[in-house]
Amino acid sequence: VDSPDGAGGLAGACNQSDVGDCFAMGAVSGDNAGGLIGLSSDASIINCSSTGFVDFLTSGGGLIGVDDPVYPSTVTDCFWDMDSSNAGASQGGIGKTTAEMIQALTFTNWNFTDIWAIDEGLGYPWLQTLPLIGPAASFYISVEDGEAPLEVAFTNNSFPGTYVNSVAWAWDFGDGASSTEQYPSNHTYTDTGTYTITLTMTTPIGTSSDSRQIVVYLGIQTLVDLNAIRDYPGEIYWLLNDIDASGIKFSEGWAPIPDFTGEFDGNGYTISNLTVNRPSETYGGLFGQTGSGAYIHDLNMQGGSISATRAGAIAGSLYAGNISRCGSKGVNVQGSEACGGIAGEVFGEYEGIYPTVFRCYATGPVTSSNASAGGLIGYTMYCNVEQCFATGPVTASLEAGGLVGSSYDSCTFNSCFALGNVTCSSMYGGGFIGAVNRYLTFTDCFCTGSVSGAGSPLGGFISFGVASCNTFDHCFWSQENSGLTWSWDATDLVTTAAMTQQTNYTGWDFSGTGVWDIEEGVSYPWLRWFGPVIP
Repeated sequence: VDSPDGAGGLAGACNQSDVGDCFAMGAVSGDNAGGLIGLSSDASIINCSSTGFVDFLTSGGGLIGVDDPVYPSTVTDCFWDMDSSNAGASQGGIGKTTAEMIQALTFTNWNFTDIWAIDEGLGYPWLQTLPLIGPAASFYISVEDGEAPLEVAFTNNSFPGTYVNSVAWAWDFGDGASSTEQYPSNHTYTDTGTYTITLTMTTPIGTSSDSRQIVVYLGIQTLVDLNAIRDYPGEIYWLLNDIDASGIKFSEGWAPIPDFTGEFDGNGYTISNLTVNRPSETYGGLFGQTGSGAYIHDLNMQGGSISATRAGAIAGSLYAGNISRCGSKGVNVQGSEACGGIAGEVFGEYEGIYPTVFRCYATGPVTSSNASAGGLIGYTMYCNVEQCFATGPVTASLEAGGLVGSSYDSCTFNSCFALGNVTCSSMYGGGFIGAVNRYLTFTDCFCTGSVSGAGSPLGGFISFGVASCNTFDHCFWSQENSGLTWSWDATDLVTTAAMTQQTNYTGWDFSGTGVWDIEEGVSYPWLRWFGPVIP
């Protein structure tokens, strides 16, 4: 029970009332809190008890929080547990230890023949008309996350139920350590990870468990910290502030972190002015390539440039990992194959490993001297892309797309858009995606950029694909925007004006809590998680 004024395990306030043969076991907190009654005035209270934890700011008591000094209550043969309540005083009642509270002789004048029952030496008294009360495990931890090594303290506020003196405690700290103490000492986590702490309590009536989760990480505050990730690429890292990478003076710039398999939480911070000038190397980005299990999220990249064969602001190659809620603002990405604003390539494996790119965006220019350039991703295979967008111009000789350059096999694109202009000098240029092979699904997507160049074919939405293997549902482009009269698939809305009308986007979720929003007749649709986007 929690109340700012007058919290009680049985009643918050009791005024000119009779209370008899009652008990309370729940924890209470707040000012003027009492284990049984918070505020009392001119009441008659007889043969009652309380055993719950009592937490108050300035005034409170084990049994009664505050009794009216002008009209005091009469309290007869009432008791509270000083140990479990953590309260040594009360404005009424008699305080006893837990050992005393589980003995019948403590409760003088109580009727243990017809009203009360007790399991001597094991549990508190309970009313014969009620069933025995089982346990309810509950605890708090001092921190939910922190840098390794992390010391964590535990506050056990479990409710034992009737059998207070017959409880078995079992703590599992999630890292192989355990304890059987009711109040264990602090525990230190030395390794990074996400740990689940579980408390299980067992009494003769039953078992109850409660769990909490903590994250132990290595903090990143400087370029030196960032660079050290390459020494331990499988750990959990948290970015703790913005980092300006313009101080890197080597001609080749930043050396991308290879083989990252850990978790990088950007916490919404920004790494700005990162430069990778390694056109002859295979992978370029903050991370060169990632391995299975990698997770990069809530990170912003701003300014700077990336140059490598396969290049992206976040990663040159994302294999079997996930990227969520990341942004690339104005990063200039260049390479010769698989170049994208966020990642050069994203791919998994046919047998169930499908990485996901979720709620990511890119605004900078992307250029590939050869193939597969996309505003967001250069090349995809066996992956999912959801609620993402790109606005920057894209240029490639082969396979250029406003969002993705090319996609080979088994990918889904859901609720995405591209606004950037696409230039293709050889083959396969599309406003949304250049070319696809097989088993691709596009749902609720659109593009608005122009598509131009000497390449052939060029398509307003897509230029080439295998018709029998791919699905396009509720996807749109327009002749006026693209400068073209043809697209291999998707619906042509013909004019720019039509692209600003909600009714034309059949099947899309424009509800108040849905995916999309639009300013009717003025803007293109935008993703609600981000907000309006100006081309």
